[in-house]
Amino acid sequence: MYSRRALLLIYVILGVSSYLGVSPIRFDISSKRFYSTKWSLVFCRLTTILSIVQILFSTYCLYSFPKLSKPNEIFTFNMIYIVTMCQIIAIICFLLLSIRGDAIARIMTQVLRHAKFIESTWCSFTTLEEFRAYPTQLILETFFCLCLFTGIAASFVTSSAIVLHEILPNNWISLISKKYWNGPMIWANRLTEAYLITISSTGVATVCSVITFQLAFAYPFHTQFCINPKSGRSITLPEFSSVDILPLEYRKFEQLHNHYMPIFGPVIVPFQSFVMQFCLFSNWTLLHYWDTLGILRLVLILMEVGLITIWIIILEFGGRFYETSKRNKESWRQFSGQSKFVRKWRKSVRYLYVGLAGYNVIKRLSVLKFLKGIIRGTFRILLTFNN
Repeated sequence: MYSRRALLLIYVILGVSSYLGVSPIRFDISSKRFYSTKWSLVFCRLTTILSIVQILFSTYCLYSFPKLSKPNEIFTFNMIYIVTMCQIIAIICFLLLSIRGDAIARIMTQVLRHAKFIESTWCSFTTLEEFRAYPTQLILETFFCLCLFTGIAASFVTSSAIVLHEILPNNWISLISKKYWNGPMIWANRLTEAYLITISSTGVATVCSVITFQLAFAYPFHTQFCINPKSGRSITLPEFSSVDILPLEYRKFEQLHNHYMPIFGPVIVPFQSFVMQFCLFSNWTLLHYWDTLGILRLVLILMEVGLITIWIIILEFGGRFYETSKRNKESWRQFSGQSKFVRKWRKSVRYLYVGLAGYNVIKRLSVLKFLKGIIRGTFRILLTFNN
């Protein structure tokens, strides 16, 4: 189940994102309850509106950009495009948190309380310690730390780069003539950019943490429904292997999962698309303008590596979850000869997945397809511009 360190880390992540106006969700450690307040929801929606205004202005700057005849114009256009792509990824996260924040808080509370119910009802002291020692819990804590560190590092490095780099045309200060620029106005513009970058990176890290919070419980607990595990592995909760208990407990688990996927499933397809597009243009910019980027090289590399790492982890666990669901259903064949009810129940069970049914279901090969798309797309971009 969830260790104290995992709960403390999710408390820190949600607390930081809430005070920055990124997420309306907060966590009360004493009562083990996720909730959202009226003011946190209003603050989150104001932040979302601010980000939407910024991305609309950036899109206008891209369309009104002059003909790309000089190298510096091409470089500026590419930088605005990359910043816009990052803002689109953040907007997806902002809209999800601001629109479905209450529903996400309720579902996370249900998942946590169900985990505590399993601890108190089915887990003895020995099996509980074995279950907490499951590698996924360690990966959960590591992933939370990675999200927190990535958000802080990306915000610090990018904000430092803004101070050292020239002002791009997609900033609000570009609406004012340069002869009226002064020191306080320039620093206000830089602080605005730093704030937008900070909330963008924090929003992506928050959504990934919320998704992983449920997946880290669902994946190790899901494996307990396999009554015929692989050789060398044992069932931590053997009580679930009976005909009277397994269907009921599995339906409870299935309901929790089916409440979660309609919220986060539609986000997976656009999020992966924009992550891939951002990686492609980052690779092209790094290869063509390596000597002129300066500190922005480090910014692009850190942001690309951070996004790819986080998304690979989510794809890997999603693929393993789908394979486990198939293995569980196959293992229930030995129940078929005992009861007509169990036979019908087994046929009615559908494979659980991470994704959106009919559009994208994460499987074991999804990681390889994602990396293959980035590599192939980078080579095609290079060949296109070289020709």
